[in-house]
Amino acid sequence: MSHSVLRFGVTFLVIASAITTKAETLFALKAAGSSGSILSRVSTLDGLTMDVGLTSEPAAGTLAYDPSLDSLLTIANQSRLISVDRSSGASVELADLGVRITSLVYDWEDNELLGIDVISDTLYRIDPSSNTTTAISSIDQLVSGAAFDRTTNTLFTVDNITNSLYTLDKLTGVTSLIGNIGHEGVLSVAADPISGELWAFDVGANGTLSQLLNLDKSTGAGTPVGPPAGSGFIASLSYAPAVIPEPRFAAFLFVACLLFAFGRGRTSAEAVKAVG
Repeated sequence: MSHSVLRFGVTFLVIASAITTKAETLFALKAAGSSGSILSRVSTLDGLTMDVGLTSEPAAGTLAYDPSLDSLLTIANQSRLISVDRSSGASVELADLGVRITSLVYDWEDNELLGIDVISDTLYRIDPSSNTTTAISSIDQLVSGAAFDRTTNTLFTVDNITNSLYTLDKLTGVTSLIGNIGHEGVLSVAADPISGELWAFDVGANGTLSQLLNLDKSTGAGTPVGPPAGSGFIASLSYAPAVIPEPRFAAFLFVACLLFAFGRGRTSAEAVKAVG
C-alpha cells in the first residue's frame, strides 16, 4: 500500500506540473486586424510566441497585471479599461476612466495601478474598485511603455523616439536616463518578477519586426533573443501568474492518478502472487 501511495503522489505531481504554466508567464498582445487582438505567451528562451486566444478589442499598446483583480488589463479607445482573461484571451470592459491612458503599469511597492498619457505626459493613479483616476505628476520625458521591477522596487520606462531606457520617479515625474537600447520601435517593457530581467519587443521602424530583446538594466542595451517572433505587431508586454487548472479538472486529475496508481499496485501484487 505504501508503494501505491508513493506512486500516486509522484504521478499526480508530475502531471499537475506539466499542465500548468510556469510560476510567472510573459504575455503579449499582438494585432489581429479588424478582428481585435491576440493574447499570446512569450518564450524568453527563443523569443517565439504561442497564441492563447482572440480578444474582442483592437490591439492595444499596453498590458499590465493587477493582483487585486487577478487579471491582465489593457486600454481600448484611449480610456476604456479592459480585463483580459489570461487562459482564453476573452476581454470584458470594466469601466471608462474618462481620461486618456496609453500605458498601464502596476506599482508593487505601493500596491497601486498606474496609468500614463503619452500626449499630456501625465502620470495617474487608477483605482479599479471605484474606476477613478488621480493625477500624480507630470513626466519630463515621453513614455511609450513602463514596467515595475519588484526585485529593486524600480519603475522603468522606454521612449521609442530616443530609443532609450529610463527610470522614473512617480512622485516628481523626473526620469533618469540609463542608456540607448540600440533598436528602433521599442514600445513596451516588462520586468520578470523573480529575476528582475527586463524584456521588450523591437517592432522596427515600420512595425513589422517583433524581435524580443533582453535589456541591460545598467546600460539600457538591448540584446536580441532568438529569431523575430513572426507575424503580428506586438506593442504590449506584461508578466502575470500562472493559469491554474479549474477545481473540477484538478479533482478529475486527482481521481485519475489515484486509480492509476492503485491499479498498477494491485496488478503488480497479483503478478507476484501468481508467480509465487
